[in-house]
Amino acid sequence: MTARRPAALLLAVAALAQAKEAPAPTFASLSGDIGDLVQLSWVTSGLRLDREHWKDPFRARTVEQIRQEIQEEQVARWVAQGVPRPQALEMVGNWGHGRELQPSVLLLFERLQARVGNCSSSSSGMGGGAWEQSFTGNAFSARLEIRGPAGPVRLVFDQEGGKGLLAVQDDGNGAFHLLLVSPAGDLLRITQESTGAFRVAHVGEGEPVSFAAASFSEVFRRHRPYVLGTLLPLLRGVGVRIPWDPSGPEGVRAALVRLRPLSPRDREEAKGWLLQLDDDDFQKREEATQALSDGFLRFRALIEEARKDPGATPEVATRLQGIEDKHAGEGRLEDHFAASGLLENPDYLSALLECVEGADREAVAAALEKVSGVEPGGGK
Repeated sequence: MTARRPAALLLAVAALAQAKEAPAPTFASLSGDIGDLVQLSWVTSGLRLDREHWKDPFRARTVEQIRQEIQEEQVARWVAQGVPRPQALEMVGNWGHGRELQPSVLLLFERLQARVGNCSSSSSGMGGGAWEQSFTGNAFSARLEIRGPAGPVRLVFDQEGGKGLLAVQDDGNGAFHLLLVSPAGDLLRITQESTGAFRVAHVGEGEPVSFAAASFSEVFRRHRPYVLGTLLPLLRGVGVRIPWDPSGPEGVRAALVRLRPLSPRDREEAKGWLLQLDDDDFQKREEATQALSDGFLRFRALIEEARKDPGATPEVATRLQGIEDKHAGEGRLEDHFAASGLLENPDYLSALLECVEGADREAVAAALEKVSGVEPGGGK
């Protein structure tokens, strides 16, 4: 007697027969998803894996909305390969039905898996917030190991055929390790001990690079051209997110918010938009919402103050909360500058000074002179 095959398996076999050959995923095509998993913060003198960032993509959304989004990613991939949508929906089924809410990092990992597509996977929870999850398919594989909210984390991404490898490990206690084999063939190893001691070894097209120092801050000071011109671009090239990069727009914007307080004119502009949120005209309320969202970092403190105002109408409070949720990552980056000490770090400020002009440059120069006692470009 022949055993009956599960309907889902039959559907999958039929779909594979119909599916067009999809382009294999690469580090470049998956860079956004990898960046959601691997964002680096610079705290005091060392690098860290930014775990708080894992929550940002899911703020202000329900568990059901998150599950539907990941399910739709899977369906869209099958449809793109020529599978009729009704059949793709039946194949994917109700993603996540009956699951407990997993840590945000696992949801990000599963979203990456959905975008890779056609994967075999395994997952296990070991209690105490410990998880292991992996997948392989379409010549790309990834693995996540996490040992509790503040425990060790290990992430590995591998494009088969020697086309790229990224392995990141953070023990939650200051030690940080990164191994990269770039698609272009560069080999990079970063090792940071729990004491802060930092080492870099890099073999690429030019002369091999190898140096060590007491901290990442010291490496940045001694080898800034290499860090900004080679190291950070190499990491960004495989998706690693470095929002505090002084040569990048995110880092410049957030730093300047701390270095250039709101002018009286800025305050009046923000207050005008906040008042317009309660206008009788819907289009004017929409215009004000967009203006406050566009200027979120500049207006952040005033937005938060207005949202907490007991006299705010429910609609105004909801609109302001939506703006804060939308820009949660930017807000945390500004907080990061406040807490990390980077804006009191003369080496960081010197690097930032090279990337700004006009009034922004004057503000950075003033901050640099304050912390170093030396006027940029010359004497005291």
